Amino acid sequence: MPSIILYGYAQEEASLLQENLETLLETDIEILSACGMENATVTEIISLRPNKIFFSHPFKVLVFIDFEDEAIQKTVYNFPAGVSRPIFCGLTPDNVKWRFGYLLEHLLEEYRLWQKRKQN
Repeated sequence: MPSIILYGYAQEEASLLQENLETLLETDIEILSACGMENATVTEIISLRPNKIFFSHPFKVLVFIDFEDEAIQKTVYNFPAGVSRPIFCGLTPDNVKWRFGYLLEHLLEEYRLWQKRKQN
C-alpha cells in the first residue's frame, strides 16, 4: 500500500488530504506523521509508522513512499483544493538515511533557491 509521510499538517487537514488522495488515486493510502520526529531517520519513521501526532506548521512536506511515477504525477498535478500545498519529496537511497530534520532543512533550502530563481 502506498504511504506518505506528512509534516506540518494538523490532524483535520491530514485526514482531508488522505481522503482526497485515496479518491484521486483509487487506492488506500497510509498517512505517517513526522511531526515531532525530526531526530529520527526517514527509515525509522517508515519502520515506526507513527500516525498519532499532527500539528500545523507553515512549512509543509509530503514524502512519497511506494508510489508509482504515474501516481506521483497525478498527485502533484491534481493536488486537492482546500488543502495546503506542500513541498513534495521522493525517497532516494541517500535521503532515506537522513535525520528527518536534516531532510526538512535540505528541502527548505531547495525551496528558497527555487523561489529566488522564479523571481528572477
